[in-house]
Amino acid sequence: MKKLVVFILSLSVIAIAQTISEVNSFAAPFKNYGWAGNRKIKGWTCGGDASIKEYFVRLTPDRQSKSGFCWNDKPLNSNKWLTTVKFRISGQGETLFGDGMTIFFTTQNVHTAGPMHGSNDKFIGFSVDLSTYRNPEYYRFHRDISLYVGNNTSESAYYPDREHEGCFSSYRFYEKRQDFSVENAARIQISYDGDLQRVVVRSDHNNRGYYDDCFSAKVDLPAEWWRNAYIGVSASTGDLADNHDVLEISTVVGVSSLENEEAITQKEREDAFRATLAGLLKEEGLEAEKLNPAELALASLVKALSDAELDELEKLKRELEHSMSCREGGNVET
Repeated sequence: MKKLVVFILSLSVIAIAQTISEVNSFAAPFKNYGWAGNRKIKGWTCGGDASIKEYFVRLTPDRQSKSGFCWNDKPLNSNKWLTTVKFRISGQGETLFGDGMTIFFTTQNVHTAGPMHGSNDKFIGFSVDLSTYRNPEYYRFHRDISLYVGNNTSESAYYPDREHEGCFSSYRFYEKRQDFSVENAARIQISYDGDLQRVVVRSDHNNRGYYDDCFSAKVDLPAEWWRNAYIGVSASTGDLADNHDVLEISTVVGVSSLENEEAITQKEREDAFRATLAGLLKEEGLEAEKLNPAELALASLVKALSDAELDELEKLKRELEHSMSCREGGNVET
C-alpha cells in the first residue's frame, strides 16, 4: 500500500520529478528517530522550541515567548530554484495573535538566533517574512508577506518600519471556528532567478490548489552568492502567540517557474491507475487480463475504497496529533 501511495503522489509532479532536490526538501510523515528517541528530519537541524511531530513540524506552540527553527544543511548551489512551503499558522486568539514566521535563503549554513522571528537579521541573501501581528507603530508599512534583502553581515536586513516589497494574504486560521480542521493549510511559492536577479512570490492562502500573485522584485546580491545559499525557516511569539507549523518544504532546482510544466492528461492518469492495479493484482497471484469486466470493476472498487479508508484513517491520526500537540503546548480551552 505504501508503494501505491508514493506512486500516486508522484503523478502530480511527474513532469518535474527529475529536478526536485530531496536534500533541500522535506515532507510528512516523519518516521526517523535520533539516538535519544526524538524524531528527526534527514538533512535538517531543528531546534529552539521546535518540535517534530509525525505529520508536521511545530516551530512554536500557541504560547508566549517561544522561538523555533529548522535549517537545511545542504546548499542550493544553483542560480535558479523554486521552493514551495506548505504551512499552517493558527491559534485560539480571534483578534490578538502573532508574531510570525520567516523563510530564509541566505549564506548562513547554520541557524543563528536574532530578532527576525527568532533568526539573525544580518545576512547575505533574502528572506520572505510572514507576519500576522500588525504593529501599530508602523501599521502603514505592514504586509502579511514581505521581502527583505541582505547584502552583508554587518547591517540588518529587517526593516518593517519602512517601505518594502510585499502583499496581503489571509493565511492565518482561527482554531475556534467550527469549521477549523487539521486539513487547513496554506502554501507559499518562492522562486529565484539569478540570471534576472529576481524573486517572485505567489501564495495559496487556503491550499485551494492555485496561486495568487504576491510580488515580483529585482534583488541586488553579490555574484554567485547562491552557491552557498541555504534554506531556513523560523518562527517566534512574543506577548501574543500562535501555532506555527510547517508541513512540507519542496524545492525544485534549475528552474524558477513551473508554468511550462507538462500537464498530465486524464488518459495518462487512467493508464497509470490500470498499471498500478495490475501490479497489485499480480502481487496477489492474479492477472488483470484474465479477469472479466465485472471482476475487474470489483477489484477497482475495492482498491478505491481501501484508499478512501486509508485517507480517513490518516486524517484521524493527524487530527489526534494536532489536538495532543495543543494540549502539550498548554493552549487548551477550559
